[in-house]
Amino acid sequence: MSTSRARMPLATKILVGLALNLALLSAGFAVVFVLQVRLNPDWLLAGRAGERLQAAAQILVGDLAFTSPNDVDTVLDRYREAYQMDFRLFDLTGRSLAGPAETPPAEVLQLLGRQRGPFPGRGPRGGLGNPGARSNAELPRSPRGRPQFTSQEGFPRFVRRAGVPPAYWVIIHLPAVGEFRPISLVVRSESLWTGALLLDAKPWLLAAAGAFALSGLFWLPLMRGITRDIGRMMRGTEAIASGRFESRLDLRRSDELGRLAEAIDQMAGRLAGFVAGQKRFLGDAAHELCSPLARMQAAVAVLGERDTGDAKAYIDDIREELEEMAALVNELLAFSRATHGRAIELESIPLLPLVERAWAREGTDAIHHPFEISKSLRVEADAGLLQRAVANLIRNAVRYAADQGPISISATDPGDAVTLTVTDEGPGVPAEALLRLFEPFYRPEPSRSRELGGVGLGLAIVKTCIDACGGTVTANNRTPRGFEVVLTLRRARATPSVNL
Repeated sequence: MSTSRARMPLATKILVGLALNLALLSAGFAVVFVLQVRLNPDWLLAGRAGERLQAAAQILVGDLAFTSPNDVDTVLDRYREAYQMDFRLFDLTGRSLAGPAETPPAEVLQLLGRQRGPFPGRGPRGGLGNPGARSNAELPRSPRGRPQFTSQEGFPRFVRRAGVPPAYWVIIHLPAVGEFRPISLVVRSESLWTGALLLDAKPWLLAAAGAFALSGLFWLPLMRGITRDIGRMMRGTEAIASGRFESRLDLRRSDELGRLAEAIDQMAGRLAGFVAGQKRFLGDAAHELCSPLARMQAAVAVLGERDTGDAKAYIDDIREELEEMAALVNELLAFSRATHGRAIELESIPLLPLVERAWAREGTDAIHHPFEISKSLRVEADAGLLQRAVANLIRNAVRYAADQGPISISATDPGDAVTLTVTDEGPGVPAEALLRLFEPFYRPEPSRSRELGGVGLGLAIVKTCIDACGGTVTANNRTPRGFEVVLTLRRARATPSVNL
């Protein structure tokens, strides 16, 4: 019986494990990266972040060359909106020239005059009253006439993490430009990822996605091979558990899965031998019991006719016991002969006439709903085995539930399969007994006891017959009451009639 608990497929578990592994590696890398930034913030400026800051500073220098001091705040606001960071300008003394009025932390103010220049290519004098500063006239020009610095020149830059709450402060020393003497550009960002100026998240995300995809492609063949073979073993063991001991896996692997498959195949072979030996023993024992039972029944019948005294009651009791033993022996013979001893050849059989014959044989003492079976519905089966199975189901329904309501027999054909359902309105069986109902000699207590008749072979014979026909059989309790057995067989095409 399958449980209702949701199960995660093995392939999903492997992918989740791979994702968690990559996430753990990424988290470790992130921790190392953060520690590196905390211990040495200037390390950020050694790579692409320094180049982006250099480019932004060059563009700002070009804009300031043609901007009056009254319009500098407007230019900085435009940069703030573009990069989502605060841009401000300071002079050599740490006095704010433009931008937000917030005073930077003391650690940032100390850097405003640190390591300024010398700027590459500076002349002996230049700028607006600033000795040693390079004049705008001496700066290389872009095609539009703006001052231009090459990436090789580079402005002095520093990064610090300071303030409450902590933020990243980038200090970039600029030369004299326009009406400004040498100044310092201070950029404040609450996060390394803001505005993609310090760190751009997109390349990191693309790299992580690429690593995950490549890892998945690398592991996919191994994962697919393992899950495919495990699926085959699961289906094979389910077939063996349902009684199809001829199933074999034959994985042809040299690892642990291959050894497990070989062990399962060996187990199936031994189980097949045990079951065949059991059936053969039951058939031989039942056959050997037939003759002495027949002689005993004949002797008891003769004694019953001759004795008319007080012993007649005892003789009648013996006769009943012998009849019960004879019924048991007949059931054993039917069970052992269902498949053993002859080849099974399946043929196309009309289902409705077969059910009607089985009812005429076993259901004369009960009432039933009209059979819901199409006249054109045919199945692939052995006629004798299928009729015996249906007759046993009808006999069980009549025996245990005939006095509690009519019996229903219906058939449907969803696709290539046909399901034949025999339903009664009896008390059903305990839920824990459903999986064992088709075992030989199993009788759930107390609803199916010896007092009601039966030796526990009726449903076992049904399963044996249906298995021989290549079908399956299941049993279920109905709600709010009742019991049903469902036979599933292969659908056969109707045989066309030929007019001669």
